[in-house]
Amino acid sequence: RFSIEIPGGESMKQMCEGRLLTFHQNLLNYLEGESIKKILVVSHGRAIQGMRYLMEKWDKDRMIRELKSHPENCSLTSYTFDGSKNFTLQFYNQVFY
Repeated sequence: RFSIEIPGGESMKQMCEGRLLTFHQNLLNYLEGESIKKILVVSHGRAIQGMRYLMEKWDKDRMIRELKSHPENCSLTSYTFDGSKNFTLQFYNQVFY
């Protein structure tokens, strides 16, 4: 499932190893040496799961298990950044409305 490509689309693997990896690397480069306190990223559910895969350093099996669920509409996921390329999940898929 992780590498299954949707006709005319991309697989989760392609998305994670392509545009999300580029975004993740750009985010890390941006955060290096910055004193930024908060960054807001707005995205769709599968991209959120793909970023969790990268930020939390999941293996393929964990990603396949996680693909069985979907983040709720308008939910929030929060991380802290330790300044050395590591993110720590604070909460996932929390709805505050």
